Amino acid sequence: MSYKHAPTHIYKTSEVLSDDTKLSSAVRQVLSLPSREAEGLIGSTTSTAYRRIHEHLTAVFDRAVEVLSRPESGRVSEVVVGLTKGLILVEYQLSRNQVSRELGIRLREILESLLESLNQSEAGLAKKFERARTLLDALAVLVYRYTR
Repeated sequence: MSYKHAPTHIYKTSEVLSDDTKLSSAVRQVLSLPSREAEGLIGSTTSTAYRRIHEHLTAVFDRAVEVLSRPESGRVSEVVVGLTKGLILVEYQLSRNQVSRELGIRLREILESLLESLNQSEAGLAKKFERARTLLDALAVLVYRYTR
């Protein structure tokens, strides 16, 4: 099935994860997508597949906030491993056609942006993970609103 009505560009992930105002704007934009565009973004995604991804990623994001708020804990590598496992999970669900290509792209962008931020040891990392969690939750609303 082709989803030619998927939004071509909702937000720029790296900007959204770096700024509360842009995050708020992106969340409002996601939640107010016209039905046709939302269905194009969600496509063939199943609620079960998204739930599996969401559960894993939110656990990683929440743990990252905890770890990065206390950088002396030296446990950043566990966050990297969690994000990498998240990428594998997204790819697995994509290859099983359980997550739409469009949604998979958005999820990969979030994960890759966070991994890049960790690699560059950017300031404000805990806040980026909080924003990523919020964006992931907004996408969950669409998934549950439009899935079979």
